[in-house]
Amino acid sequence: LHHLSQKMKDGVLLHAEQDIHLQFSDETSCILGSGGAIKQAEALFDANEDFILQNGDEVYFPYDNELKAALSLHRSEERLATIIVMDHPEAGKKFGAIWVDDTGKVLGFGKNAIEGAKPKHYIGTMILNARVIRHIPNKEINILYDTLLPLLKIEPVYAHNINCTWYE
Repeated sequence: LHHLSQKMKDGVLLHAEQDIHLQFSDETSCILGSGGAIKQAEALFDANEDFILQNGDEVYFPYDNELKAALSLHRSEERLATIIVMDHPEAGKKFGAIWVDDTGKVLGFGKNAIEGAKPKHYIGTMILNARVIRHIPNKEINILYDTLLPLLKIEPVYAHNINCTWYE
């Protein structure tokens, strides 16, 4: 939590199911980025636990129950990361892209095309395995570019394409 932290917390708690335990990462004094926030919460995770990272500035409405399928694949293939993406005409142009091969394996990130790869648009959700935390330094860091990019050649990182309506 950073900008309007108390309002964000109150809004989440107002709509959360009662049997779900929530923890909030307080970043009011220093923004840690998508990676640094995970590192700050390291003590909350079991060594091989899967969790979902959701950007706070994006919302989407899946047309089907595709997130359940993404989680199932993520777990059965013991992936480090499954990045939820969609087709978008501006991926790799206006927006940096998640570049994937025909199997959905992530080959890179950004606006520069990668030969043999298709651009997909990251919609702000990814499924991560807690083993990613050991690769995150204790500082402000971007989970995509600073953590996952160097790991693409040694860890299974895939994109999962869904059909949805997306807003930033």
